[in-house]
Amino acid sequence: MKRVIAILEPEAKLTVKDLNDLYHEKIDEASNDPNTHFVVSHKFSFALRYLEKKRFRNVTVYHMLGAEEKHPFKKKDGFSSIIELREALLQDSTECIFT
Repeated sequence: MKRVIAILEPEAKLTVKDLNDLYHEKIDEASNDPNTHFVVSHKFSFALRYLEKKRFRNVTVYHMLGAEEKHPFKKKDGFSSIIELREALLQDSTECIFT
């Protein structure tokens, strides 16, 4: 069964060390399952860089209208607000990784 995991950016501003501690292990564990697909906001560059570094390709990046980011992943765009984008991430996922 396909797992769709939303990686949600933290509400609070965190250090790189905090982000590493909170996200890397969870992402690594989930990415070991070949049925995992991640969905993530274009604004969460920390997660996007990590997934790209790990060469994980089962990722869809959700973009706001007019946002152009360079990454190797599939994209879903057209969201008019960050609230709409976040709601879509949650609706399209079966699980979440967040702080």
